[in-house]
Amino acid sequence: MKPIYLQVTAAIAAGLGLSASAACAQQPATQPPQQTAAPDDMSWNDAPQTKGDWVYRTAGSESFAEFHSPTREMLFQMNCTADRQIFIAAASSTLAEGAITIRTETQARTLSAAAREGWRVAVLRPSDPLLDAMAITKGRFAVEMAGQPSLYLPAWAEVTRVIEDCR
Repeated sequence: MKPIYLQVTAAIAAGLGLSASAACAQQPATQPPQQTAAPDDMSWNDAPQTKGDWVYRTAGSESFAEFHSPTREMLFQMNCTADRQIFIAAASSTLAEGAITIRTETQARTLSAAAREGWRVAVLRPSDPLLDAMAITKGRFAVEMAGQPSLYLPAWAEVTRVIEDCR
């Protein structure tokens, strides 16, 4: 009986081998994978963080969170004023009014902004939910203005401190 087992096993193996090679022969030649173009604009959250550091300072009854480039140029400022308003200012090379868009993990809002001596300035109430979103966002928030490079700023303690100073 042993020779029968060997013959059956050999026949099964040969049949499987032939069917596998026949299936492979029927498939058309593989085509190279198609290249997918990279998206033109990557997510703001994937963009490299703007280089620089936050500085917290006070002047009288006002407090400031300032983001400075490595060359100490101020790029962004949050200011709690004596009358309990929060000014958000971004450096601008244009002297025209415009808009500042703030993006966080949970919110995105475009604020109307006045032009003031190389800055675009928007004003918020201390209770504005956008401020909370800026303070508790995971890692950073974005500041965007037409005609200016976008800023991707870390959400460090200085931001929260100015917000809390106004509450």
